[in-house]
Amino acid sequence: MNPMLSVIMPVYNGEKYIEHMVSALLKQTYEDFELIIVDDGSSDGTRSICEKHSRDDSRIKFLFSEHGGVVKARNYAVNASKGEYVCFVDVDDDVDDDYLMLFVDCINEHSPDMVITGYAEKYLSWEIEKVNKVPEGIYSGQELIDIYPHIMQGSGVCELGINPFLWTKCIKREVVLPIMNATNECIVEGEDAAIVFPCLLHSKKIVISKECRYHYIYRGESVTHTRKFDYYKNCLILYEDIGNKMRATPYYNLMRPQLEWYLRLMIYISDPNAFDMYTRVFPFGKVVKGANIILYGAGNLGKLYQHQFCSQNYGNIVLWVDGAWERYIGDGRNIKSPEEIMSTNYDYIVIAVFDHRMVEAVISFLKSKNISESKIVY
Repeated sequence: MNPMLSVIMPVYNGEKYIEHMVSALLKQTYEDFELIIVDDGSSDGTRSICEKHSRDDSRIKFLFSEHGGVVKARNYAVNASKGEYVCFVDVDDDVDDDYLMLFVDCINEHSPDMVITGYAEKYLSWEIEKVNKVPEGIYSGQELIDIYPHIMQGSGVCELGINPFLWTKCIKREVVLPIMNATNECIVEGEDAAIVFPCLLHSKKIVISKECRYHYIYRGESVTHTRKFDYYKNCLILYEDIGNKMRATPYYNLMRPQLEWYLRLMIYISDPNAFDMYTRVFPFGKVVKGANIILYGAGNLGKLYQHQFCSQNYGNIVLWVDGAWERYIGDGRNIKSPEEIMSTNYDYIVIAVFDHRMVEAVISFLKSKNISESKIVY
């Protein structure tokens, strides 16, 4: 008898993390699943570890593929899967014991084509829950169509309505398989979005949950964070890939403005000078002109703040820090650990973080270092 769930885990040189993720999956409170591990041509000890686990537990299937990227590896696994539904994990993250049970409960109660959840983002000792901007609920028929204009472009700066990550999704195999098989294997950034958003348009019923049972862990040495490729060529391939899939639905005209916004967002992330996408958002009114500032946050908002502050010749950025500073090593911006704040002379610390809960966590951290609240700007 085939299992209800197939869990797909691609891995490339993941020997440092694979034991933990496999252990977390084997401890799931829901046990009727198969775990398909695809080794994408690793050069470390990943293969031997995977082969051992596949011998020890009949639920684990091990596949090996010559190195071809995560799209190819996932496609290989999904084509080999037997479950009615498919979900995904990354080898260097973590999951709660009831990660799969959350999906199963939604499936048993509502029989959707797709289940969408939130997730927790972990930065060192901080963890912040991220929920989708589209409200929690069960969507089908016209109610589902009504949220299509909001699934990619949210209401905030650099904000998506539904997170694009596959590891917060559980999708019917019959829905996801043809979309994955049609995905360009050259895509190396935004590859999850190339699956998730077309799957939404091909679903007749979805469930959105605000529960967060998946833990995304920032790691400086992550393959995802360090790979090198032609970024702009990738953006165009991604745009064409998603666009072609949307044209196969009745909703292309509805989705095209969002797709174009998403492309601009991806290019803007790499080069803030490329588009004047947003009105001025740096808190100039709270910072004296000519001040020396520490910029806290190296993500999308941090890039935006840096660009605007420097283009106005407003002052000096004497230090740029991020709680997950290691992920930015080698990107040319010289992002440092927040611990270096203590040895730096400055007038203000400007927090460049979207999520208000993360802002609160940063403020709490700074106060714990006896930094005056009068010097903290957000």
